[in-house]
Amino acid sequence: MDIKLIVKYLAGQAEQEEIRRVDEWIATNDANRTEFQRIQKLWNKSTHIAEFAAIDVEADWQKVKARMNFTSRQATIALLRRRESYTPMRYMLRIAAMLVLCVGIGAGVLWYRSSLNRVMSITTRAHEKMTITLPDGSTIHLNAATQLDYQSKQFLEDRTLVLNGEAYFDVTHDEAHPFRIRTQQVTTQVLGTSFNVRTDSLCNCVQVTVVSGKVAVFQSDHHDNRIELVKGEYGEFKNDSSQFVKSQSYDANLLAWKTGVLVFNNTPLADVISTLERVYNVHIKIDNPKLNARRFTSQFKDQSISQIIEEISIVLHCSYTIKDPVTIIIN
Repeated sequence: MDIKLIVKYLAGQAEQEEIRRVDEWIATNDANRTEFQRIQKLWNKSTHIAEFAAIDVEADWQKVKARMNFTSRQATIALLRRRESYTPMRYMLRIAAMLVLCVGIGAGVLWYRSSLNRVMSITTRAHEKMTITLPDGSTIHLNAATQLDYQSKQFLEDRTLVLNGEAYFDVTHDEAHPFRIRTQQVTTQVLGTSFNVRTDSLCNCVQVTVVSGKVAVFQSDHHDNRIELVKGEYGEFKNDSSQFVKSQSYDANLLAWKTGVLVFNNTPLADVISTLERVYNVHIKIDNPKLNARRFTSQFKDQSISQIIEEISIVLHCSYTIKDPVTIIIN
């Protein structure tokens, strides 16, 4: 919105169409309303145009003319120039310029302050994966439908992130600055290691798988409620009960979304389907309940979901239908 138009609006000089434009701009969102109120405060603190209009320019000029003994023609020209230079509109434009400067300086200060605490938010879509490198050199592999937030300017001093979804972390070692990932009710803290963190809405839990190094996982508001995990271990926090479950090993398929490797060894089809749904972010429906108990053994490396379903159908002698890219029916 043009600052001059806002000044005309505040001065009561705006036309009906201009008033409508300003009113609509103010009503669009809270940010515009806040900006208008800030400009209005600056306007109210400035000298009011009505006060300027009350100055008796003619009387003042007569005094000046008498002192300086100007000729009649010089006096007339000078008086006209003086009157022109102090018209309410010209004065209003001077105030507009002042407001532009004040608002600009204020916006600059606010931008500088906000940039120091700017939150970097990275989001992946439903079937998108992404790898990013943080300012400290740590590498993060984001699974699909995941959001990661962190303070970009202060990250080297406070290596804290907020995760919603699933990500694999290769953390740069820095003993003086622990690396923290906040997920729902849980915080995972490390100095330097490789591990996977997943927030699972189906089980309402947070899952942590450690590939190398050592991590501490604790409830964010109760630090005494914690577990420590080392290489090869798996931990799970139940949000409903606020309890941790720890295992000395983990299912390698938990990392299949990153490694591309899937291993099934005499696995019930129901469990196979659950894993495939999680890894490929698809919905698979088994129309024949008898198939759930059937067992499946195979290994896959970087294969598509359609290739895997095709092999399942051959091994278990069943058929399938791919209704759309994210929906598969087995019968």
